[in-house]
Amino acid sequence: MHQKKRLILFYSFCALFAAAGTIIVFYALGWRLNFDNFKIQKIGAIYIKTQPRDVVIKINGKVYPDFSSVIQSGTLVSDLLPKTYRVEIEKERYSSYNKTLKVQPSAVEEIINIVLVPKNPKIEKIFLSIKGNVIIDVSNDGKFIIKNTENGSFYLYDISKPSSTLNIKIAISNIKKSAIIKNAVFVPFKTSQLIVDDNDILKLFDFENSKLETISGAAETWTLVNPNLYIIETNNKNSRALYSFNLIFKAKTIIADLPKEISKLDKIKISGNNIAALSSANGNLYILKNSRSPEKISRNVKLFAFSPDNKKIAILKNDGLINVLFLEDFNSDIKKKAGDVINFSLSDMSKIKNLEWRKDSFHLLVDYGYAVKLVEIDDRPELNSADIISGISSYYYNNENNIFYFIENNALKRIDFSE
Repeated sequence: MHQKKRLILFYSFCALFAAAGTIIVFYALGWRLNFDNFKIQKIGAIYIKTQPRDVVIKINGKVYPDFSSVIQSGTLVSDLLPKTYRVEIEKERYSSYNKTLKVQPSAVEEIINIVLVPKNPKIEKIFLSIKGNVIIDVSNDGKFIIKNTENGSFYLYDISKPSSTLNIKIAISNIKKSAIIKNAVFVPFKTSQLIVDDNDILKLFDFENSKLETISGAAETWTLVNPNLYIIETNNKNSRALYSFNLIFKAKTIIADLPKEISKLDKIKISGNNIAALSSANGNLYILKNSRSPEKISRNVKLFAFSPDNKKIAILKNDGLINVLFLEDFNSDIKKKAGDVINFSLSDMSKIKNLEWRKDSFHLLVDYGYAVKLVEIDDRPELNSADIISGISSYYYNNENNIFYFIENNALKRIDFSE
């Protein structure tokens, strides 16, 4: 071959090698040609984590294997060009999940709090026939307080004594001539004792030893967070204050005085990091931190609940609108700053009776009276919700054990979502 031709061929191969090497290097660094806009862009990824595992993952209709296992908690789908993707999660006999995500260059978009609800969950019967129709409280050792709204009686059931039922009102009346029971809950560390609201007088009732002890003479409202009882009451200066009463040491401590302009309070809740939330009868919601003066954070409030991680508070308005207020910066698959609010408009909003948090602090249990739905707090489209159960008269969610108790056809039943 002629010398000139050999040089041309040599330099051609060098150029081809350089071009191929450059392409390989750029490819390895995550650069791709996007045929949608004919731009060279860096790829991104989507990370998916579900409960339960072994799901079918579809992204823009393409099926990807679920790599989650005991060793690997989720599935990373990489090599995705920057654009909008439709993610679908499916599993036989479970609710489906859909989300629209916008993948950015060199970034991983996450959906790590996906919960699929079983369509036909395993239901266990606890008591075949009970006298009440509303579950008030459940202990971790198998005791239940059930209220009968027709006669106002509170009944105590114990799994270890299935043939025995205690009428709390009658049991207290045997010690005290008359009792008007408004509420009763278990003392968490000693479930043979109850906190009983006897017409706004709080009492400690030991039903095994038939002992009754007064804790507060005039409670405006109260809540129990083990081992402390938190009470709003009027002090000897004729002003209202928030107190804590330690049930172990029987010690009472004032936390904060309440301004006179705050009207009568009907609900109080305490977060795990000692933030108090107080709602008044006229619908104002206040936050109290570090014993400072309460700060009004919302109006027209019907119900509210702190999340288990103490970073959020869910607020149900009287019109059925749900607000989730972030109390701290939140860095998960959604990113929020302290003070940010997510608003949810659900179907049949006016029928919502109650709401509370699921154990993971990322889902709400929304009670419509006729059904309970699981609703995520992810404000990326679309909002996912699924029916947990319907056709029940009352339910109680044990957040610690992730167990759902309910009354159906006068029987007390449960669904264990921890399995």
